[in-house]
Amino acid sequence: LVAQNAHPLAVNLSVVSSPQVGITYQVGNSLALRPALNLSWSRSTTTLTFGNTTTTNETTISRVGILLDALFARPGDAPVIPYTGLGGGVSFNHSSSGGGFSGNGPTYSATALFGLRARLITRLYIYGELALRYSAQRTSNSQSDGLALVTTPLGVLVYLK
Repeated sequence: LVAQNAHPLAVNLSVVSSPQVGITYQVGNSLALRPALNLSWSRSTTTLTFGNTTTTNETTISRVGILLDALFARPGDAPVIPYTGLGGGVSFNHSSSGGGFSGNGPTYSATALFGLRARLITRLYIYGELALRYSAQRTSNSQSDGLALVTTPLGVLVYLK
């Protein structure tokens, strides 16, 4: 995944469902490890009216995630390089609602992905990925499992000197 004579360490920035910042470390000619940090915070307000009664509820959700992907590609320095990968992660969640609901707990994920990386200039690349992601969320009040196709339409990869 790395260009010839380039540093084995790169910074990567992408947006999946929330911004993600990480590094890509070239372990060998065809294997790279990509640890990343994902942060998100959201607040929503819902107003419901039934007859003469109006109820307003505010919900806040905070999430911090740690991810690790192993990326596999054939060695080479072509302008566009296809690759595959396997990964996993855990995010720590906190949600609270004005209606008294509060949920804390982790979300675990496992991912299989396919991507394309294109060189723009010597150490600057862009990439896009399509992934199949399984997630299992466990909070103090609920449990949920899901399977989804997830896209990373644009990521930026900058190799260090």
